[in-house]
Amino acid sequence: MRTKTANPLAPLGTLVSLLAPMALLFTVFGVLASGGRDVCAVNDSLSIGGPDTVSGIFKPGVSYSNSGVSMCVHHAGPGLRLLDRMTEVPSYLLYGGAALLLWLFVQSARRHGPFARSNARWLRSLGWWLAGGGVLAASAEAFAHTSLLRAMLLPDSAPDWRGVVEAFPVPLVVTGLGLLTMARILRVGTAMHEDLEGTV
Repeated sequence: MRTKTANPLAPLGTLVSLLAPMALLFTVFGVLASGGRDVCAVNDSLSIGGPDTVSGIFKPGVSYSNSGVSMCVHHAGPGLRLLDRMTEVPSYLLYGGAALLLWLFVQSARRHGPFARSNARWLRSLGWWLAGGGVLAASAEAFAHTSLLRAMLLPDSAPDWRGVVEAFPVPLVVTGLGLLTMARILRVGTAMHEDLEGTV
């Protein structure tokens, strides 16, 4: 009596089918809802000794709280609002795109079987998206955040651009490279399966 073969997509396929639409809606909502008339930024490295030192730290029109850690510009101009959106939008696009690519990978495997060449292509696309897109998104957000701080602080108190380098997303890059390796293995396995089918 033959036992029924377990569905290899059952754990991931069900989860992706449920969460991918929610992730895409969250991405659209996040992109549209980000930003506002008031622009705020956080600088954990900034400390204020007393009220008399504020004039030498902040530019005019900047309010501060929590000992100078949180700074806001009310009724900010379009340039600051754009930078404020750029501190959030890249991450929404990165993870929304990753959810879409993962959903396409699952749909390809479900429709064409585990040995379809399209599976390796979608997995490779997801790997490059996480590795390359993760670096671009993290760099863009770090650049925008540093630019916001430099727009709010006087030159002597403004941060340097070191944060852009420190924002390098090691876990995303490692995950992306791992998916690229899995895509190569899957492509080799698909070619071997096709060769076996040709010899039968």
